[in-house]
Order: sequence, then C-alpha cells, then structure tokens
Amino acid sequence: MRLIVAVVLCSTALPLAADDGLNTKFGYMEGRFRMVGVGSNGFVDQMVRLDEADGGMAVEMCDNPDAGMLVPGDGELGDSLEGRIGSEEVWCEVFNSWGNHPILTCSGDGSSNGGTRLTLWPGGGSTFPLECDE
Repeated sequence: MRLIVAVVLCSTALPLAADDGLNTKFGYMEGRFRMVGVGSNGFVDQMVRLDEADGGMAVEMCDNPDAGMLVPGDGELGDSLEGRIGSEEVWCEVFNSWGNHPILTCSGDGSSNGGTRLTLWPGGGSTFPLECDE
C-alpha cells in the first residue's frame, strides 16, 4: 500500500516542477532561421539569426543590422514572443517540430493584404553565423 501511495504522490508532484514557458529557454532558439511569408513590402524569403540578448531574442538580418528584438509576450500561452523583425511589429507563437526544433509563427498588421504573416524555422544550425552575400 505504501508503494502505491508513494507512486501517486510522486506522479502528481511532477507537473508542479515543470517549466510552463519558454521565457528561460532562449538558448534553445538561438541560431539561423529561414523566414518566409508576407510582410508590409510583399513576399518575404530570407535568412535571419536569433540570439539571446537583454531578456529576449535579438534579430539579425543581412539587410538591416538593427533588425529587431523579440521579448516574452504578455499573452496567456507563455510560449509567445512579441516585438520587431525588421520593420514589422509582430507577435510570435513558438512551436516545436517533430525533430524538437523551434518554429515561430508570427503575425502583425503591417501588410496591405491582410496583415504580416511570417514563419521562421531552423535553417543551418545554432553555431553558424548568418551568411550574407556581399
């Protein structure tokens, strides 16, 4: 009987110890990402890099050295970021792929055809710098 009580108590305590958000896991999202979608200037298809900085994720783009910052969102989900990618003000949800890689789906009001819609998925590893054509 004691064994059953111990198993029940341990199994109910585990969810209490689990982390309920990505706010402390920014290192998990560091790296190069391919960003595709629609922004205020039309179709988007380019590489970006996200790096942990100042309580959020700094965004690096080849055509914009100050490409933005994403910080934890105020939403109910906890797994969200908000801020700026380039000239786009966005709110992003963070998901995991089947391979346990971060995927960000971002939206905003910047586009004339229904709003900004961007998807970022890993594109080349977390330790590699952003490669830009000069």
